[in-house]
Amino acid sequence: FQIDSHFRFVRGWDQLCLDQLVSCPSPRPILTAYASSYSLPKDYQAGEPDRAILATGDAVTILCADKFGDQNRDDPFLRIKTRTCRSNFNHVPPPSLLWM
Repeated sequence: FQIDSHFRFVRGWDQLCLDQLVSCPSPRPILTAYASSYSLPKDYQAGEPDRAILATGDAVTILCADKFGDQNRDDPFLRIKTRTCRSNFNHVPPPSLLWM
């Protein structure tokens, strides 16, 4: 689980994650996510209390394997791209093709 200063959270986010984890049918589930977007008010000034407005759509953004870097340049790492799904999967995490 990686969190940095660019994330914004809805109230109760930790319980939402636990609820999703319990709803996974796998005996060894892994939750991954691509953070939802947010915007700041036009009059927001750095250093003020956070007034971020979280995106309200139900669309799920998923991470997908794209391609590998150039192995000849010592860059064999997998590149990831995102896709926005047209379904919210009834709020149950969808299975991934990257099963372990």
